Amino acid sequence: MRQILLIIHITLGVLWAGGIMFIGWGVFPASLSISLNNQRKFLIQLMKSTHHFFTLIGLGVMQASANLFNDYFD
Repeated sequence: MRQILLIIHITLGVLWAGGIMFIGWGVFPASLSISLNNQRKFLIQLMKSTHHFFTLIGLGVMQASANLFNDYFD
């Protein structure tokens, strides 16, 4: 069980961190080349479509961490 939780924790952590870095270092700088009004619309739409996904992944990372912590001390 511990190995499965560890794989889930690491996989979700990589997805979360990689996704945040991709948006921060890839998408956002690329969006600076469009007009301010279009940039604003684009980033708002991006946030609407990715916010729930990244929130769920972050919650999964924390839940897997809590389960690993509990398994370690049980």
